[in-house]
Amino acid sequence: LNLSLKPAQSRASPEVEKPQEANDRCHNTPVKHSKLMDMGKHLDKKQLVKCETFASLGKLQPYSVTMSTNALLLMDFHCHLTTSEVVGYFGGKWDPACQHLSILQAFPCRCRLGDSHSAPLVEEEIRLRMCNKGMMLVGWYHSHPYCQPEPSVRDIECQMSYQLQMKNNKSSTYYPCVAIINSPYNAGSLHTESSQQMYMAMPPPEGYLSDVGVPMSLKYSTKQNQSLDEELLPEMRLCAEFYRNSPDWITFQHSWHPGITFLEKLKTSLSGKSPKDKSDSSTFLDFVQHVLTT
Repeated sequence: LNLSLKPAQSRASPEVEKPQEANDRCHNTPVKHSKLMDMGKHLDKKQLVKCETFASLGKLQPYSVTMSTNALLLMDFHCHLTTSEVVGYFGGKWDPACQHLSILQAFPCRCRLGDSHSAPLVEEEIRLRMCNKGMMLVGWYHSHPYCQPEPSVRDIECQMSYQLQMKNNKSSTYYPCVAIINSPYNAGSLHTESSQQMYMAMPPPEGYLSDVGVPMSLKYSTKQNQSLDEELLPEMRLCAEFYRNSPDWITFQHSWHPGITFLEKLKTSLSGKSPKDKSDSSTFLDFVQHVLTT
């Protein structure tokens, strides 16, 4: 992911992970940020770190956030498709007078992590779509397919970098950049709805021996859309076609847990993010089943 829209650094090949079996799922136990100092030079960039709350630090959240159900729905669908990590952007609005961030739409990145050829093209397409809709870049998301939705050390470093880029690109004006981690198949949860967390990063306390930022959990409210956005279904179909037939594609007819298939699990997770128009909701779930199983 490259918020600056500069060409991504090349890797040997795009990352396509092999399907994970139950016994290979995430065993990465999150630790408190204060424990990172004890790890010193042996700190693993994949180590998960528990998000702090502003209340626990005696602080107020610096801005309020509202997220549309359409944005939540598309992100959740995208993250469910594969056992590999996926990434995407959020477009929305920032009201500096009210210090309020509105997340209006998700923009999935239909490219593999490390695909230095496709990534700049995909991001430029997303940038143009945001501009055409009168939206600005307000954040990004990625999945932890089986791990808890706590950021890794690398995730925190990326988030700090993105926040600085947003500030530098806009001179002295403050523009927030939020992150969401979605965990569709969280090994530590039996809930059908995905686990997810929104966060930002703060610089480490002064005099702290670790230079890893502090992940701060962000509270947000959900705004239910009246109906499905006209671009939503075509975008979902494109996402499904991008991952289909890959080794990390989820076989949705298979069992997620005894008595429930991956498809049933996904439909239940999505149903909590449906629009007000109930006719849209019913047709939508039929569409999801058709796209993923035919």
